[in-house]
Parts: sequence; structure tokens; C-alpha cells
Amino acid sequence: MQAMGATGLQEASLATPSRVASLGGRGRLFWPRLRIRVKFVRFPTLGSPLEKDRVARLGEGAQRSAMAHRRPHWIVVGAAVVGMTGVWRAGAAELAPLSEAEVVRQVLDRAKSGELTRAETDAAQATGAGRGAWPNPKVSYEREEIFDAEVERTLTLSQEIPMGGQAGLMRRVGARRAEAAELRGRARDAQWAADARRAFSQVLFARRQVQILESWRAQVERGRAQAQARESAGDASAVDRMRAERELRRAHAELAAAEAHVAAARGRLAGLLGGSVAIEGELISPRRDLPRPELTPTLRALEIELAALEVAIEAAGRAWIPSVEVGVGLRSSESDEGPGQGFVAGASLSLPIFDRGQAASAELRAHRVRIQAEKERTVAEFQAAWMARKAHADRLRAAAELYANVGQNTGVLVRAAESGYSGGEVDLWQVLDTYREQREDAQTQLELELETRIAEIELDALVGRVE
Repeated sequence: MQAMGATGLQEASLATPSRVASLGGRGRLFWPRLRIRVKFVRFPTLGSPLEKDRVARLGEGAQRSAMAHRRPHWIVVGAAVVGMTGVWRAGAAELAPLSEAEVVRQVLDRAKSGELTRAETDAAQATGAGRGAWPNPKVSYEREEIFDAEVERTLTLSQEIPMGGQAGLMRRVGARRAEAAELRGRARDAQWAADARRAFSQVLFARRQVQILESWRAQVERGRAQAQARESAGDASAVDRMRAERELRRAHAELAAAEAHVAAARGRLAGLLGGSVAIEGELISPRRDLPRPELTPTLRALEIELAALEVAIEAAGRAWIPSVEVGVGLRSSESDEGPGQGFVAGASLSLPIFDRGQAASAELRAHRVRIQAEKERTVAEFQAAWMARKAHADRLRAAAELYANVGQNTGVLVRAAESGYSGGEVDLWQVLDTYREQREDAQTQLELELETRIAEIELDALVGRVE
């Protein structure tokens, strides 16, 4: 043991099971490892030579204070280091970059899309079931008494029976409207999926923009270094270096702005997902066939709503058919001649003279006219938007594929300019121009890819594509 103190180290391990919820809602069982390190430190006492020398340099008052508190000081310092290797492995697996499809799925899960659609569907079915239910039976009790003569009591159970079949028709209406609610939920999901895809594409675009600007900045720094070397050798003036430094400041500014755009894009995506995640993917996906326009959820929902209205109008038109109410019961009497018991039975028929469902039929027919007009307008708008957006997306994709060949030649131009500047054949401003042209070509290509992707996302939302 040394005069300065002694140390000791002990370790203990503890493994306990736990469960971590993944981003998709699934759990994974793992065994974390708890490692505890305890370090014992003995501070120097007044008996050690080093401590005696330190106290000797103090004043008389400090020596008396130190002697008054003369005792060994043992301080145990414990530090618990939790090395949860299982958690780390599980977390690394869960934080794997998400694809576009996974982002869309998580956005829909967070928005409780399935629960909302099921709630709307259940509400439509419940409305139809309620309107298609029979009237509740009735129980009535009567007591008749003739003073000092006779008392009669009657207990009757009656039920109204609709004869027009409206109950079955209204249940059919509820089932049709439940189908329409499910299709409208799909159309809403398509819009939410489009929002998620747009946010996903904006993050990819912003990240690639930063990569382009970082490459440009590195080129400009390389040009400045060449200019500074030639200036030191006396082969060039300070103008080239100053011009390169000016271009470098511009590159730093544009890069800082691009990094801010990355933060904003990630923030928008995190707002949809409920937290920051890593993503991976490409802006332009391979060509694929789109669903047929006539099978879009919105148009199908309008068609089913019209069919439900036809059934509802038929049910309202049967209001002229009378309903029958039948009843049975027990009757008891008490008189001077003694008690008596029996039964009663009866039936009544409604006479639809004043209300034959005219108002309900007129209201439903007006609603049918409105839905029919909405469907025709939606079909016309959809056909126009389909043709315009499809042509726009196809031409943008063709332009992006065509422009991809332009940027390949810019690299050859950059290498030729750098070689020429090293040999004194071209000026530095020409080299900087080739750097700027390469950056602009890459940015133009990236912007075309983003526009193509956004146009295809709008087209997917128009036809109701979710997955």
C-alpha cells in the first residue's frame, strides 16, 4: 500500500429480464446485464510523510486544526455502470432506418386510421340497425271500478308489426352506408399516406442537398489550397486566393442554410411519426402501374351512397302500407257474485291517411339529386386531374432520366480544368466555374427527382393508393 492511499476494485453482475416496445408496437424479450464497479479510496492520513510535509508548510492555526481532526479518512466511492448490452442490441435493431412504406404504416398507426374507419363503419351499421328494428312491445294495465258494485283489472301485452318490410330495407341501407364509410376511410388514409410520403421525400431531398454542397465546399477548399500554393511559389497573384476564399464563404453559407432545411424537414417528419427516426430510400422509385381510375375509393363510395339512397327511398315509399298492432292479456273482476278471470285479445290497424311518407321521400330524393351531382362533378374533376397529373409525372420522370446523363460529363470537365490550372493553362475563376456548374447540375438533377416524386405522390393520392 502506498502513502497516497490504496484502491480496490470489485465487480458484480446481475441479469434481469425486461421487455422493450419497438417502434411498430411489438415487444422483444432480452436480458440486460447490470455491472457494478465499487472503488475504495483511502486518503492520506497525518502519519504519512507526504502529509507531514504538507502540514509543516501550513500555519500554526492550520496545524492545530489538522491535529484536532487527526484520524484516518476512509471514503468509499461507488459507481454503478449499467452496461445493458441486451438493451443496446435491441435498441440498435429497433432504430434501424425506416423505408417509405414503414414510415407510411407508422403514420397511419399513430393517426389511429384503422380505429377511426371502424368507428365510422360501426356507426353506419348501428344507424341502419336502429332504423330497421321493430318497435318495442307495450305492456298496459287498466283498473275499472264501479263504486260499491264491481272492480275489473286488465293486463295487456301488445306488439306493433310493420307490414311494409321497411325494417329489412333500412338494415340494407345501413350495410351499404357502412361500405361507403370504409371506402371514405381508405380515401382519407391515401391523403395521410401522401402527407407522409411528401415529408419522407423532403428529408431525402434535403440530405442530398447537403451532400452536394459539402462536395462543392471540398472542391472550393481544394482550389483555394492550390491558389495559395501558387501564390507562395510566386506563380499567381493574391487575387486567385481571395476569389477562392470568397467562393468558400458562399459555400459555407449555402451549406448552413441547407442544414437548416434538413432540420426543418426532419421536424416535419418527426411531427407525423411522433419522434425522430432514421430513414433510407431513393427519391425516384422504379416505374409501376397505377390503379385504374374508375376504382378509386371516393368514386366507389359515392356510387354505394347512391345505391343506399335508392333503397332508403323505396323504404320511405312503403309508408302507405298500414302496420298491425296485436295484443293479448288477462282480465280479472270482483263483484257481488264473486271473483272472475278471463283473457283479452285484440288487434288494431293504422290508417296512413295524412302521413304516407311524403316528406321523407321528398327529402331523400333531393339528397339523391345532390349526391348524383356531386358524383358527376367528382368524375369530371378526377378525369381532368388524372390526365394532367399523369402527363406531368411522366414528363418529369423523362426529364429527370434525360438530365441524369448531363451531370456525367461535368466531372470530366472539372478534372480537365483542375489539370489545366495546375499547368498554368487556365485561370482559377474557370476552375471555380466548373465547380459551380457541377454543383448546379447536381442540384438541378435533384430538383427534377423531387418534382417527379411529388407529382407521383399526388397521382397516388388521387387514385387512393395507400400501400
